[in-house]
Amino acid sequence: MEEVLIVGYTTRQIAQSAVNAGFRVFCLDHFLDLDLLEIVEASALLDEDANDFGVGAFLDRLDREIDGIIIGSGCEGIRLDERLSRRVIGNSPALMQKVSDKKYFGKKVIEMGFLHPEIYDRDTIRFPAVLKPRRGGGGLKNIFICERSELEALDIDSSEYLIQQYINGIPASVSVISNPDGEVSSYCVNEQLIGTEWLNAPSRFAYCGNIIPLETALEDQICKIAEEIVVELGLIGSNGIDFVISGDDILVIEVNPRFQGTIEALEIATGDNIFDAHVKACRGEDFEIKKPRRYGMRAIFYAGEDLVIREDLRRWGFSDVPEAGRRIEKGKPVVSVSGSSNSRRGVVEKINFFLSASQLLQ
Repeated sequence: MEEVLIVGYTTRQIAQSAVNAGFRVFCLDHFLDLDLLEIVEASALLDEDANDFGVGAFLDRLDREIDGIIIGSGCEGIRLDERLSRRVIGNSPALMQKVSDKKYFGKKVIEMGFLHPEIYDRDTIRFPAVLKPRRGGGGLKNIFICERSELEALDIDSSEYLIQQYINGIPASVSVISNPDGEVSSYCVNEQLIGTEWLNAPSRFAYCGNIIPLETALEDQICKIAEEIVVELGLIGSNGIDFVISGDDILVIEVNPRFQGTIEALEIATGDNIFDAHVKACRGEDFEIKKPRRYGMRAIFYAGEDLVIREDLRRWGFSDVPEAGRRIEKGKPVVSVSGSSNSRRGVVEKINFFLSASQLLQ
């Protein structure tokens, strides 16, 4: 049985998919939630101050060879020595760092002839606008700015942020699988839950999960754009392209050159094992992906106020469950919940009822 190390801010979804695909899993993770710990062989907290996020030290403590390394969310800037870089299953750390730069990516998309929100300098801003980190996702650090005084009041390193045109529309994404030969397939268009109030989203742009698929007449066009971008950037394995659909316009927003937050909902909707497809594609083996057969949803529930976890919430069916006694600050993620249905309305009602009926909200 192959052994893999998964490194990311939150890795439970990837780890679960890897275990289901027959891999033995180790992980570095920011949360170390209960349902992650019960499926991995060994784990440690992500060292967010280390260039390699603690990979080298963790492998030294394990004192064993790992067959592969998987890079997850929040670790796109990882720096590994040459020996460890060769064991990454997916895009190289150098390529991830390059394409994760939103300024570089925006210019590349425009060069390819696709629409992208305008990136302003301080003298050309048209409000409202969005201030966002040049690297990293999740939306928690994105700031909606209505006037110049709001920007001037912020204490930020301008080299690490960019100011972007705000586009009002439907947030969407496409999950793409590709191999080193440029063969590429996309699943469908995914609906992104962004700033969802009933999930206690802490900010306007906070990522709250996905509903898959998103039904849109633009699906074929959006998937084709995503596939072209992935091939042009030379990405392999599982990657995601984010969009905003504004009327008949399709605007490309950014790329996630690693496993996306959609993995669980996508597996529910399609019945595919995304980790298995990722590994096969990266190794140049034949892979096949399926279109959704049902609606799949994963929702991230945030703390509406400071709270303390009183019990093991796995018994209610939650995922990404913190241990009893952990303090969760207002605006931080508490748990996630997933489900399926034959309709979008049905899956939303199911998740909403589940949250409303659970003691977590009482």
